[in-house]
Amino acid sequence: MVGVSKGYISEMESGKKTPGAGLVIRLADALGVSVADLYEGDPATRERAAMAAHLEVMEQLPPEDRQAIEKAALGLLAKHLGSS
Repeated sequence: MVGVSKGYISEMESGKKTPGAGLVIRLADALGVSVADLYEGDPATRERAAMAAHLEVMEQLPPEDRQAIEKAALGLLAKHLGSS
């Protein structure tokens, strides 16, 4: 479902391998959980780890796609700030 072998999954489970950000996001999607749910620690630490994974994936996008995401994020922020 996520494009890796059963052996690789086993190595991740045993701590021998650490998945990259793209794989973490695919795993969360396949499992139906948030990216933060795949990390350990308190909620704030887990959210920071999830944000770092998303930013790592964004860095791989072409500049125009990153700009579109930034524009959408700023629009959402303005919407929420306006409703406060």
